[in-house]
Amino acid sequence: MDEYGGIKGFSKKGSIYEPPPGVYLNLAQSQGYWIITDKFGTKHYFDNGNHGYSYPYSLYLGRLMKIVDRNNNELVLTWSLVYIKTINGIQKWCIRLDSVKNIHSNQQINFYFNFLEMYNFDYVNGVPDPYYIGVVLNIYGFDDGRKYEYNYEYEGPPASADRAPYLVNTYISQGAIKYYDSQYRYESDISAYGYYKSIQRLIYADDPRRGPGNSRLSYKYDDFGRLAEIQQADGLNTPVLRRFEYRFFEKDGMMLPETHITENFDNAKSYLTIDRYNEKGFHAEIELPNYEKITAVWDEEKLNKTEVNNRGITTEYSYDAKGNIIQEIIHGRNQYNTTKTIKRSFNQTFGGTEWLQNA
Repeated sequence: MDEYGGIKGFSKKGSIYEPPPGVYLNLAQSQGYWIITDKFGTKHYFDNGNHGYSYPYSLYLGRLMKIVDRNNNELVLTWSLVYIKTINGIQKWCIRLDSVKNIHSNQQINFYFNFLEMYNFDYVNGVPDPYYIGVVLNIYGFDDGRKYEYNYEYEGPPASADRAPYLVNTYISQGAIKYYDSQYRYESDISAYGYYKSIQRLIYADDPRRGPGNSRLSYKYDDFGRLAEIQQADGLNTPVLRRFEYRFFEKDGMMLPETHITENFDNAKSYLTIDRYNEKGFHAEIELPNYEKITAVWDEEKLNKTEVNNRGITTEYSYDAKGNIIQEIIHGRNQYNTTKTIKRSFNQTFGGTEWLQNA
């Protein structure tokens, strides 16, 4: 921290399931902004109260105002206040993002929001005091005239903190023409036992952007809410495209988790992949459909993957203090039984690669 108590930099320990990236942030105050510089030299300028400062004051503080990368490419964000209503004599305001402009290309993208009321258990003078969230209805301003459209519906038990907007339709429009018209459906609010569910899981998606051919898919879940099946949704007897089974396997006297993923690419044959985890939750092994295995060794203290054995080809990884991979040593197998070393050096201020060497 600096002498004013502001955070100048910090390091972060990543999730136990993934190796952490190198983290470098620098905080400074200048020109009426809080400025955060990341490891790549990109500066993020936040309002510290000197830009458009008017009632209600707190909504202005902390706005991201502009982003400037190390090559001086600049994005400028424009915001405005929206008055919603007055409840119990208290005015309800929201702040919204209006546009993002690329100063270099003079291209400006605009956003149109709708603000939806959310239930709040905190009462004021005996009356519920709701809050509001903004959802993007469309994004426009592109040179070719296209517009991204989004539609929502409320799902969940009424008068509940779990009632929320769910995306049900999105598409790209150009004039009267629609492209990539996507539809989404969710579980019923009420379970088979007659009580309201807090979360409505996705059970159907028709997303043409997924790829050519049939894009209609249905989703099923197990009793614990985990994804169990993905199936084509164009008929009654369509094959299950992907099935997930969550099991345990025994190793060294311990029961450890594994996930069986069965994929059907046609009606005649299926392929099983098994993901296995160690006692600390690290992804330690993948068993492929041909029974070959990919295994990983982790530094459990630094949360970095130090070695991967991909069917006999072993790669060793070395890291710098920020978590960047600075060396890979690849050991081949059989007729390719050679060793290849890849080294990297990173700029210690901005984190970008300074040089890359294959040996």
